[in-house]
Order: sequence, then structure tokens, then C-alpha cells
Amino acid sequence: MNKQQKLGYKGQQRFGELCAEVGLTFNSSQVDLAGWDFIINFPDDESERVDRRRTPLSCFVQVKTIEHTTRSAVLKLNMAQRLALDALPSFICVLKVDLKTNDFTDVFLLHVSEDRMSSILKRVRTAQADKDSLPLNKIKIGFTPKKVERIALTGEALRDAIVRYVGSDMHAYVEAKRQQREKLGYEERPWALSVEFRDLSDTDMLDVFLGRKPDVAVTGVELVETRFSISIRPNRIR
Repeated sequence: MNKQQKLGYKGQQRFGELCAEVGLTFNSSQVDLAGWDFIINFPDDESERVDRRRTPLSCFVQVKTIEHTTRSAVLKLNMAQRLALDALPSFICVLKVDLKTNDFTDVFLLHVSEDRMSSILKRVRTAQADKDSLPLNKIKIGFTPKKVERIALTGEALRDAIVRYVGSDMHAYVEAKRQQREKLGYEERPWALSVEFRDLSDTDMLDVFLGRKPDVAVTGVELVETRFSISIRPNRIR
């Protein structure tokens, strides 16, 4: 087991302990291809009648353990994309370790929303627009934790941070994430359609747009979508 594998194992073990401290059910991904290490399930709200209980909170968490001197945690872009696209709340938990003492020094909970989601979707868009780009699983994306994302290394702090980000209504969260995912990076008019006609005078062109000249040969049509200021032609026009 190399140093990075040891760090990863140490971080995942500690993360599981944090969940267990506060009674959060956690299931690990047996094959690290889904973009997440753990799915966390909160308990039912026992204060409500059974038939009135809301859907318990659930979320995906990717755990990244790095040396305390390392600035950013790095994910494969295809895995980061899964966190952004999945309907459930998604987080990246970054744990920092001092290898001299083997102690955890910091823990950060990065919510994959707003600027975090935007950076992922923009990076995917950039790769999509580049015909010479590597596959997404060969591209890396870095996440630098912010001071406001730092939490205490306790199960209570982890649980409270998740609740603070997600809220108490899972259905409302899922809908809000869907809308955000579909709107991020788009300007007011993201689509541009260009139609090319051959040998038309200005008068003929005016007649076309006024519907007075319906039988006109179209020699070219181009549809372009712009997102994050990156323009891409779709594979086909529906």
C-alpha cells in the first residue's frame, strides 16, 4: 500500500467513525467508479407521526484525504461530474493529515452546489468543446477548501453542516438542485440559429421573413449553444 492509499484508507475510516458518532447510517462504494465513497442516510424523524414524516435526508460524500501542506484535493473529472449531476445532495469531505504526527489537522465539507457545481460543469464543457480533449476519466479537477467550509472533526459538526446545506425538505432540495444544474452558465439567450439562403436580394430576404416568399431553398443551417461563454454545435437539430 503506497502513501496515497494509506492516506485514503485512514480518511475513510475516520469519516465512518464521525458518522457512527451521531447515528448516521453510511454505506461505502465497493467499486470507486460512481463518484462517491459513501452514501449517508439520516434517521427518521421520530417526533412526527409515521404517516406525516418527511423523507429522511440522504447524501453522497466523496472523501479525499491529503497531507496538511497540500493546498487542493484532486478528483477525476468524470467522478466530479457525477456529484454535480446526481439529484441527491453531494459533498466532498477533505481531511488533512500531518504525516509527521499521523494526526488529522483539518476537515472541510465542500457542498457541490453553486460555485462548486459551476466549476465542474464549466470544466466538463471545456473538455466537450475541445475535439482533442482527453476522456473525462483522464482529466483531473482540483478543489481548494475555503475557510468557511472548515468544520470541527466531530460527528456532530459533520451532521450539522450537512443539515445546514440541505435543509429539512429533501424534495425541495432535489428540485432546487435540478434547476441550478440546468441554469448555471447560461446567458439570457444561449441559442443562436443561423440560416443561409442562396442568391437572395434584400427585398427577397424581407419577403421571406414576412412570409410572402415561402418557397426558398435553404443552403445551410447552424445551431449553436453557448454556456459558460463556450459555444458548441449540437450533434443534431431536432
